[in-house]
Order: sequence, then C-alpha cells, then structure tokens
Amino acid sequence: MIKISKYVLVFAFFLALFSPWNATPWGRFAVFAGDAVDIPPRGQDYVNDFAGLLTHSDKFTITKFAAELEKKTTVQIAVVTIKTTQPETIHGFSVRLFDQWKIGQEGKDNGVLLLMAVNDRKAWITTGYGMEGAIPDVIANKIVQDVMIPYFKRGQY
Repeated sequence: MIKISKYVLVFAFFLALFSPWNATPWGRFAVFAGDAVDIPPRGQDYVNDFAGLLTHSDKFTITKFAAELEKKTTVQIAVVTIKTTQPETIHGFSVRLFDQWKIGQEGKDNGVLLLMAVNDRKAWITTGYGMEGAIPDVIANKIVQDVMIPYFKRGQY
C-alpha cells in the first residue's frame, strides 16, 4: 500500500482547484459562491416560467395536470424554465433547486422537478428518493432525450 502524505493531498487539491483546466467546460465546477447561479424564489404555482417560454394556456394545462396528480397520488411536480444554469451544470443546479424548494412531501420525498435551461439548450428531471422506483434516472433521461428534446427542437416548449 502506498502512503501519501496529507500535505501532498492538500497540494493536489489546491492544484486541481486553481488549475487552468478548470476553465474548460469539462473541468469547471462551482466552487465559490459567486460561481453558482442564484436559486430563484419559488412561486405559489406548479409552474415557474423564469425564461418566459410558456403561454398562459400552457401554464394552465400543466398546473391542472400537476394539481390533479398531487390530489390523487400526493406526488408534487415543479416545472421550471430558466435562461441558463451556467457556469453550473444543469444537473448540479437542478439538485440545488430541488433541495432548496423542498419539492415533494416531507417524509415521502415524492417530488419531481422538470427543469429547462433555454439558452443552454438543456433539460433535466430530478426526482426525490421516493420517486426513484417510478422514475429511475434511466427513464428520466429517456423522457428528456426522446420526448422533450424533439419538441424543443421544433420550438414547442
């Protein structure tokens, strides 16, 4: 077994943190508070259209569906559009948003966040642990790639 000094580990950590490679998209991560996009305050509705993509009719339809779903199953859905999550990944931002907004019922952790970052041309679905059986990550990704993205490419949000 190789023994590595704790000083070498600390040096490697700081080297990685301040390396010029962190300027590349694959090496960038939000380390400092100023790097992260602020989480917007949650509205009173199931739909929070911060990017201004959705029509009144779209919002009404989504809200009606989400309210009926919550009434029948207790599952809470939040649909959020935002202009960008940069420099953060959509996944990282989505998890922070999900946690801060506390989507889903306490004790059941049965929330679903559908996030769209318009300028980044990205979408992501984050689920609470209580929903992982119904919507595992593989299914969530398939929904984004096979259902949502084709509509977005046609400008149908």
